Amino acid sequence: MKETSLATMILERTARYGAKRALRHKASKQWEDISWQNFGERIVLAAKGLAALGFRAGDRLAILSDNRPEWPIIDLACLYLGGVDVPLYLTSTPKDTTYILKDAGVSFIAVAGREQLAKVLKIASDLPALTHLILLDEGPKDETHLGQIPALSIEGVYARGGQQGGSTQQVADPGLATIIYTSGTT
Repeated sequence: MKETSLATMILERTARYGAKRALRHKASKQWEDISWQNFGERIVLAAKGLAALGFRAGDRLAILSDNRPEWPIIDLACLYLGGVDVPLYLTSTPKDTTYILKDAGVSFIAVAGREQLAKVLKIASDLPALTHLILLDEGPKDETHLGQIPALSIEGVYARGGQQGGSTQQVADPGLATIIYTSGTT
């Protein structure tokens, strides 16, 4: 596999390392491992699911989440499709978050935690470009609406990806990958 993007490099390692541990996280007070194979499968399923929702190369996906396995999975799925990720600080005010989401032209946002979800729902009416909300916590597997925004859990994104026939092609030259707003730039 030719290494042209971070997503490509990660997926090459899934083939090389298979059952070896890629990630470890705490779930229900116990440590759980995610193998390279499983990590790669989730990235591809998430990419297929995002594509089924209309996410395309050049689209912007913001991530408003704590450190968890779903963070790199949705991030790499975005990059796989040639999208641009926009990581957000959890401590950003609603005003700063609104500015960043508008300025970056974000159409999808992945969010975890009730506090962060409440922040997004509070400012959603000021974000006309926002088309989808991906819930990284448990949530609806079927698309629903939170306010005016279509919302789906990450498990629902995986399920949507699993329903897609064939393969979703990686973007060969993704170009811009990430827009980072450092503290004070807003």
